[in-house]
Amino acid sequence: GYPHVSIKRIEAPDHITTVFDAFKIGIEVKCRTTMSETIRTYKGVENIFNYFLTHHKLKELDVKDFTKRHVTLFSDYLSLERSIGGRTHNKYLTHVCSVFNELLSREIVVANVWLKAKRLKEKEVSRRTFTEAERVAMVSYLYHNDTWLFRWVILQYYCFIRGMELRRITFGDINVREGYISLGSEKTKNGKHRNVTIPKGMEVHLLHEDFTKYPQNWLVFGSEMKPHKNKAVGSNTPNWRHKQALDKLLKDGQFTNIDDLSIYCWKYTGISDDLNYKYLDIQDTQYQAGHHSTEQTLTYV
Repeated sequence: GYPHVSIKRIEAPDHITTVFDAFKIGIEVKCRTTMSETIRTYKGVENIFNYFLTHHKLKELDVKDFTKRHVTLFSDYLSLERSIGGRTHNKYLTHVCSVFNELLSREIVVANVWLKAKRLKEKEVSRRTFTEAERVAMVSYLYHNDTWLFRWVILQYYCFIRGMELRRITFGDINVREGYISLGSEKTKNGKHRNVTIPKGMEVHLLHEDFTKYPQNWLVFGSEMKPHKNKAVGSNTPNWRHKQALDKLLKDGQFTNIDDLSIYCWKYTGISDDLNYKYLDIQDTQYQAGHHSTEQTLTYV
């Protein structure tokens, strides 16, 4: 389902001196993958790090002279000069640290100065579950007005599949006969394969002709939220369309309050309902959701 990405052996040149050249090598290593989303992430990290180096006239700095002082300077650049919030700020630090780990393993640097970089306090995400009336109103509206977003929503609610995983599934991953959706290690957040159970009664939606007329290797949620041979739907598109639906239902009086509601709330609501009504054992819910512990799953109660 993914565009083919060639993988080449990356050798570290014998004489890397500048932090700019060293970071480029590290990025090439991190992008040595078939996962287009990972490549896009690290290319974005490379761009902003290079902007930082250029802005502060550090491109010619010897990589071995890059110290914790420069780490702090980069942190300030993100938060003060670019007004990047805590969560995104911390993700940048984590990714840059990972790049420097590659440099460390290749003896391009003698230590990773990013390991103890100070993280910013992250703003708690405000999120709530859909009420029963809200669920009925939204699902009915999407069923009649936005078919593929409807299918996205029910897969999140009933199967607890993450948005990033939905963007990667192909028609061949859906096995209605056996009652599961296969998520390969290259498609999951934690890099572990799991088979997600299709709950009884939901299979009728996956037996629609739309799920049989496309090639098995096509993405279910492709460009413009429709099946596509290799281009996944944009990461923000589902939430944007969902927000439009929320606004419409609020205007029509079917919702009285849409605060803290987003497309991400469907997985949250599904897990919460599952735990409250005890449809599954807690360990089964944990596995279905792809959580690393039951403690993480219980936060959805």
